[in-house]
Amino acid sequence: MLRGPGMRALVAPLVACLALACPKKNDQAPPAPPPTAEPALPLPESPRTAVAMPPRPDAEVEVVGKWSSKVPGAKKHVAVAQVEPCVPVPVNARRFGDEVVLEGDGYFFEYFMPQGTRAHVCLYALDDKGVVIGAVTIPDTPRVFEGLGELMVGPHTVEIVPLAR
Repeated sequence: MLRGPGMRALVAPLVACLALACPKKNDQAPPAPPPTAEPALPLPESPRTAVAMPPRPDAEVEVVGKWSSKVPGAKKHVAVAQVEPCVPVPVNARRFGDEVVLEGDGYFFEYFMPQGTRAHVCLYALDDKGVVIGAVTIPDTPRVFEGLGELMVGPHTVEIVPLAR
């Protein structure tokens, strides 16, 4: 048997190894067994009720240019986008918007309409009672408005002229 300082040097590492090698007492419960899998059931086919692509947003139409009016007695000027021709002035027009034309010589109008709409863009002169007394159709209209982004009409220079009485 070994005695002396060499033995003492081996005792401390030997005790540490034995302490680490001993199994520890486990206070935790054993892990739960994994859940049993349900049998895979195929999903029934659903009838197709929607189109593959969502509907497209309305066409965004921007109309730009310069205008003038030679209509005597005109108190107000308006711009409209409508399905019907500008002249003769329709009684019950299907319009996509109307805007007052501000004094000055430039105009910018913006309309939103369903994709594929064929529309006219008109400038009207109105008297003090709101009766249309002058008109002009913006060039490049009527036109089918279809596409994404801004659809431009113009720039055009137009003059509103009196309507025949």
